[in-house]
Amino acid sequence: MTGNFDPVRYERLVERLLDLQRRESSLDPLSRSLEVLVAVLLFLNADTRLVESEANRPLWRLSLALHDRMQGAKPKLFFDAPDRMGAKGAPSYTSALILRTLVNVAFLNLCDAGTSQQEASRWLARELKRTGIRQPNGRAVDANAIARWGAELGGKSLKGSDQVFTDFVLGTLHTLREKYPQEQSGDTPLTPQQAKMATAGFIKLLKIAGF
Repeated sequence: MTGNFDPVRYERLVERLLDLQRRESSLDPLSRSLEVLVAVLLFLNADTRLVESEANRPLWRLSLALHDRMQGAKPKLFFDAPDRMGAKGAPSYTSALILRTLVNVAFLNLCDAGTSQQEASRWLARELKRTGIRQPNGRAVDANAIARWGAELGGKSLKGSDQVFTDFVLGTLHTLREKYPQEQSGDTPLTPQQAKMATAGFIKLLKIAGF
């Protein structure tokens, strides 16, 4: 494979990934992540351009660090704290922003559809728990956190959250307008059922992202 797409090898990769998905309950998240990463890397290694240029070397370095972490070691890739250019305080623009943004959009959609904040936060928390979505630190996303995140928008929100939230909403609206140009009216609120269906899509994105 030197730049030419090999459908047979691609299908094998897909089958491997689907098999790992089916075995999800028997694998811890770290083991499964490592197996998925190695499967993709082995597929990419067939392209001599990547091998000769060492373009996939960072991914192999990541796989080695994951393996070492599974053995109880603390690989430098994960545990050597970056300087962050002399920054002070808690890190910003972490993966937590992705989770908070999608949860906020889902929560506000439910509220705009006529669901009370209390009911919306409780329902959303149940759905996140049911689908296994957790915060990067391993904590569950409970109703109190959901309500607090929504209230913190534009104020005490996690640094970077407001910008990511705005970019995501504007990007989503642009995509929807391109896909459904006949439905240009943005004044019609979602029904509660439509809001819940949209939430299912946001939760799927979170699962794909690895939360």
